[in-house]
Amino acid sequence: MNQMWRCDKQTTSCGIKKLRNRNVKDGCFMRSNKEKVLLVIAVACVIIAALIYYYNNVKIPQIKELVENRVRIEIDVMAMPTKKVLVVKSEKGIAKNTKISLEIIEEHFEVLEIPIKYVARNTTANIEALVGKVSTQNLSYGQQVIADFFVDQERKHGDLHRLKEYSVFNRVDGNVKAGNLVDIIVDYQNGDYDIVVSKIRVESISSKNNDDLKNKEYVIVMAVNEVQFRDLFLAEKIGVLKTRLYIDDDQKASDVTFNHIVAMEKLLIEKENSVKTTTNTREAESQDEISQASDEE
Repeated sequence: MNQMWRCDKQTTSCGIKKLRNRNVKDGCFMRSNKEKVLLVIAVACVIIAALIYYYNNVKIPQIKELVENRVRIEIDVMAMPTKKVLVVKSEKGIAKNTKISLEIIEEHFEVLEIPIKYVARNTTANIEALVGKVSTQNLSYGQQVIADFFVDQERKHGDLHRLKEYSVFNRVDGNVKAGNLVDIIVDYQNGDYDIVVSKIRVESISSKNNDDLKNKEYVIVMAVNEVQFRDLFLAEKIGVLKTRLYIDDDQKASDVTFNHIVAMEKLLIEKENSVKTTTNTREAESQDEISQASDEE
C-alpha cells in the first residue's frame, strides 16, 4: 500500500510539473508575441516620425523654394536667366546697305546681358561673324541685332540684279519705306491692272518735286533682274506704276499677272491708234487749209 501510494504521489507530482512547464512556455510565448507587436508599432512610429520630419524640414522647403524660384524668374527681371545679345548703342543707328567693319561695330554696337524672356528670335552676339557683311535694313538705337539683318555682300542680290529707279504714283499713304516689301502694279487707268513684280524689297523711295497733290509722283529704287527690268520698262509705257505694301515679310507673294506678249500687243495697238489719230488730224488740218485757201480765192 505504501508503495502504491508513493507511486501515485510521484505520478501526481510529475503531472503537476509538466503542467507547470507548459504554462511557463505558454506565458513566454504570449510575452514574446506582445514584444514583437510593440516592436513593430515602435518601428512604424519611428518611420512615420522620420517621414514627417523629412517632409517638413527637407521636401516641402525644397518644393517651396523651387516654386518661389519659378515665380521669381517669371516676374523678377533681376532673377531671370540672361543671354548675351548684340545691341545698337548709337543714337544715329545703322543705315541700310552699310558694310560692317570692326570700327563700325566698336562705334555703333555693344553686347548686353538681356533676360531670355525679352530676347528676340535669332539674335546674335558673334561680332566676328558680322565683319564684312552688309545690313539689309535700317537699325535703330536700342534694337537687338538679328543675324538675318546681315548678308554677305555678294549674296545681297543675285548675279543678274541691278539697281534701277522707277516713277510710282502712290506710297500707301506714306507707309512705304526703304526695306519694305511691295508689289509693283501697273494701273491701266481704265479700272484694270496687272501685277508686274511681286514681293520686291524697296531699296529707297523719295518724293519728286511735284506740286500736283492729286498725282503725287515718287522715285522708287529696287534691285531687279533682266525679266523684271524688261516688264517694268514696258509697263511704264502702257500704264502708271503703283505700289502695294505687304504687312509683314511672312505673307505669301502675290502671283505675277503681267504678260509681256499681251502688253506688247497692247502697246502696238496703242501705237497704231496713235498713228491713225495723228494721220487723221493731219488730214483734217490739210482739209482745213485747202478750204481756207479756196475761200480766199
